[in-house]
Amino acid sequence: MGIKIPQTPHPPYDNSSAHNQLKILMKQKKIIDVKVDNQSNVWISSYPVTRLRYQITDNGWKWIISYLKSGDYEDFGVNPSEVPVDMDFIKDEIKKMIEDPNINILRVPFLRETQARIKLIIPFPYGKLHFELKMNDDLLIYLKENKRYEGDTD
Repeated sequence: MGIKIPQTPHPPYDNSSAHNQLKILMKQKKIIDVKVDNQSNVWISSYPVTRLRYQITDNGWKWIISYLKSGDYEDFGVNPSEVPVDMDFIKDEIKKMIEDPNINILRVPFLRETQARIKLIIPFPYGKLHFELKMNDDLLIYLKENKRYEGDTD
């Protein structure tokens, strides 16, 4: 007596709807939290919306960062239906921020012995950018060289 459940394919993610919802939040001048994941997505939260998935394109990333910095919600040139960028693009953008001494980056305290990732937060006037990096000695040395980490790297 086997029960068969028909397999239905998942429809493609509707990034355009997510884009429109995000733009509504921006037009309302909401403070948004943007959490970068490791799959070319950001997760947007702002009361009353939590964990809105938005697939990042290069212009989409610039649009979100522009909003966080200035409150400008104009999305001219952003096509949410484009193929999302790969993680190298996002890593390069985060690296630029880490190396920019004019950007304040907060490090969430952690115990090296128990946590495999280091969490960083960049506060902006219109929200915060949250991201996590896999912890290793090379990363800690890199952060120390850029004055983003004061701990012991030995």
